[in-house]
This record gives sequence, C-alpha cells and structure tokens, in this order.
Amino acid sequence: MEILLWAAIIVAVIIAISEIIMKVIFRAEGTSVNVDGEVKALSPKEYEKAKGEGSSAAQSRMRIMFHDVDGEPLKKAVRYCRALHTKEYTITNDKGYKLYATMYMAPIETDKYMFFIHGYNMTGLSDGCRFIEEYAKLGFNCFVVDHVHEGRSEGKCVTFGEQESRDCIQWLKFMVAEFGSNIKIILHRMSIGGTTALLTAASAELPEQVKFAVDDCGYVSAKDEFVHVLMSYNLPKFLAMGLTKYIAFYYHLRFGYDLSSTDVSAVAENIKIPVLIMHGDDDIFVPHTMSEKVAAMLKSPGELHIFKGATHSISQYLYNDEYFGYIKAYMEKYL
Repeated sequence: MEILLWAAIIVAVIIAISEIIMKVIFRAEGTSVNVDGEVKALSPKEYEKAKGEGSSAAQSRMRIMFHDVDGEPLKKAVRYCRALHTKEYTITNDKGYKLYATMYMAPIETDKYMFFIHGYNMTGLSDGCRFIEEYAKLGFNCFVVDHVHEGRSEGKCVTFGEQESRDCIQWLKFMVAEFGSNIKIILHRMSIGGTTALLTAASAELPEQVKFAVDDCGYVSAKDEFVHVLMSYNLPKFLAMGLTKYIAFYYHLRFGYDLSSTDVSAVAENIKIPVLIMHGDDDIFVPHTMSEKVAAMLKSPGELHIFKGATHSISQYLYNDEYFGYIKAYMEKYL
C-alpha cells in the first residue's frame, strides 16, 4: 500500500510539472501580449552585462533591443496601422476553432497582398505592425491573422507551426476566393512564423497566387529549437535532448499534436516558391546557423542575408532600408 501511495505521489508530481511546462512553453490557457502595454524600464546592470561576452551578455542584448522595439517605435507603428482602413474576417479551422484576421488596406487600390504570420506568444498586430506600415507604403494590402490560441483566436495551445501552417493554407484559399484569382501574395514572418511560412510553402495545397516567402530568423524544427534553448541554460546536450523527447511525448498525449511535424528539413524539397531568408548574427534564441541550414536545403530559388549585430527578430529594426531593399528586389523579380 505504501509503495502504491508513493507511486501515486510521484505520478502526480510528474503530471503537475508537465502541466506547468505546457503552460510555460505551449501557452496552454495563456494569454497573448498587449500591444498597448507600458514598457518596463531596464536596469543599468542589464546594459552593463550586454557589453560582455557569452550567452548571458547576448541574452541582455536581446532584451535591450526588444525593449527598444516595444517602446515608442512599436506604438508609432500601431497608431499608423489603426489609422488605415480595416476589415475583419473569421474562419473555422479543421479543429473547430474560430480564427480571426484583419485586413489593413493600402492607401491605393491594389491586387498585391502581404500575408503576415506572427510569432510565439504574439498577435498579428503586435508582431506585424512595423511590417504592415512598410508594406502598406509599398502598395500592399496586409492580411494579418491571429493564429490558433493567440490574440482573439480560439484554441488550446500554440503548436509551433503544425496547426498554424494548416490554418495558413485555409486562410490563403479564403483570400483567393474572397479577393479574386488575380491577386499576388507574399508570405512574411519571423521566428516560429518563419518556420510556419516554410511549412505552409511546402504544402501541395499552396495556392498559385503565393509568389514568394520571407523567412526571418526561423528555426529548422521545434525539437532542434527546444534542445538549443535548453542547452543555452547550460544543460548537457544528452539531458536537453531527453527532456525535449519527454516534452514532445507529453505534448502529443495532452493535445494530440506532433512536434516532428514542424521539421522543415523533412519538407524542404517540396517548397517550389522562392524564399528570402534573413537572420541576425547575434541571435542566441534561434541561432543564424539554422537559417544557413534551411538555405542549404532549398531546391527552389533562395537567398540568405545575415545582419551583423542583430538579435532575434531585430534585423528589420536595425537595417530597415537594407532589409526592405532585399524584399523590393524580390518583388521586382517574382511579382
């Protein structure tokens, strides 16, 4: 009896810890960021640490750059987006969840659309506002979604690209039906969204109206990313891999999704559209070597550009003219 009691206690503890992991990593029952929230000041120690070398210094640089982006530049971009004419759309995905999207209209009538794929624990507007502003000025309507379990959209958890990529295909088909078969679409996104864009681009159901994809600081697979992040906290590789396998197992048991379905290397040869890949060389969250691996896998036309000193998803912020210069060149070539 005592053995059974201890076994039950151990199982209960494992489940409790697993549920905490689900909430922290997969945002189970979590909430997304508020784009209008106040930005908290960073301490002088954070700035001093950022001057050093190593992982902790790089993490400080990333926090500082995020802080800068999430301050007045982000609020200014949000104000610009909200001043545009908008229209709301909804669909119900294959899991029965209601998803939401907003169209930010270009100042002039156009048949060009930018489909924005937001990142982890974000919303379409909070993550996309600085890109919406630039694309709108280039004459694009910007179709911006809230992915499953993010923003206004329903769902149980973030899926790191598996469900999101299927939903993207459904949204793209909706766009063609709603706006006409003559439209031209660009996929744009960073981080988890960059990987989602590539999984979407690899689908056999990708509409022909999608002309190219922009992948900014995406990872090769969610499992590789988990191992990398765990190792950045000084866990040995074997332990990081073992913990990732357990997380993937419990995640599949709990929500029915499979992290193996987020592996770009398994589907890269199916990508037929051109891909523009960009990444900062000071990104410690998703190392730029992952983008280099993705670029080497592609069979379709592709370019890779590395931005010096840029941390995670900050390349556009630091190098806006150069960043959009590459995108404009792709527009001229493929639209």
